[in-house]
Amino acid sequence: MITNQFGAIRHAMTKDELNRLYHLVEEFESDCTIGEHAYNSLYFAGIKTAIHQRLVNMAKEKRP
Repeated sequence: MITNQFGAIRHAMTKDELNRLYHLVEEFESDCTIGEHAYNSLYFAGIKTAIHQRLVNMAKEKRP
């Protein structure tokens, strides 16, 4: 559990959970048809970028 700068309590995923989620998104993306991938590629990139950014921030904060 983490308290953000506004005092709101949120539940954060661990680094291992985020890594697993990233790989699951990659697996799902690779399982899509060409058309599905073409239509959703920006969304996949956005999700993977958000996960990666969270991992980078966790490394800066040195959280598990």
